[in-house]
Amino acid sequence: MRYAVRVLALPLLLALLCTGPVSAESTPEALEWLDKLSEAYNKSYRVHYQAEMNVDQAGQAISMNMDGVTTQVDREHMRMELKIVMAMGEMKTSIAMLGVLDGETLWLQSENPMTGGVQVTSIPADQAEQLTGSAGLAGGASGIDPVGQSERMAKAFDFALAKVSDGDVTLLAELTEEALAEISAMLPPDAASLAQFSLVLDEKTAFPRRMRIGGEFPFMVMTFDPVEFVDPEKLDPGLFQYTPPEGAKVIDMGATISLDE
Repeated sequence: MRYAVRVLALPLLLALLCTGPVSAESTPEALEWLDKLSEAYNKSYRVHYQAEMNVDQAGQAISMNMDGVTTQVDREHMRMELKIVMAMGEMKTSIAMLGVLDGETLWLQSENPMTGGVQVTSIPADQAEQLTGSAGLAGGASGIDPVGQSERMAKAFDFALAKVSDGDVTLLAELTEEALAEISAMLPPDAASLAQFSLVLDEKTAFPRRMRIGGEFPFMVMTFDPVEFVDPEKLDPGLFQYTPPEGAKVIDMGATISLDE
């Protein structure tokens, strides 16, 4: 169970999928919408998201449900609150996570009963891309932000525009053998059935609505609803400030990498 918690503790498995090529060759029609997605991600917003993931580890079925809220002023100021409930057989655990990007530092706080109490990690914002990438959180601060992961995945895979219908824009990509190999240890035997990745955007705003990996029996489904574009002047600045809880051990990832250089 510890291995599963370590791998799945953030929304996160997406990060593994993003370790493939970042020079995707999407169709011109798809690229038009992917550009609009990046523009939407630059705005100030608050979004509630939910996800369900089912994986297989050494023949043992593991399910994970996520429920979170992300608030962003800009790409340097963000707050993410997330609850993860995991189940493997009769074992069940709940993990609470908080991520705050305050303009200078990315703070990651987790409360996991299996590892004991609150754990806090600080990462200098200008090093977040490098450090979180090596820790399995590809994309810097976007590694804890599903919207940011949507944007990164959009750049990593070859998308084609499938349809525009009922206010939805559906983009489809086929996961490469390399991408599937990255997560093969956690996939069921019929991994080929998971090769399809779909990203559904709002036709008016180009903001993500749904992400789905897999076919009839999906590996992962994530929904973004509701989403609200907000006036940054009306947001409480305190949302983007963080002080570690009294007595909590703080791991300074910036200092760690400096010592290794």
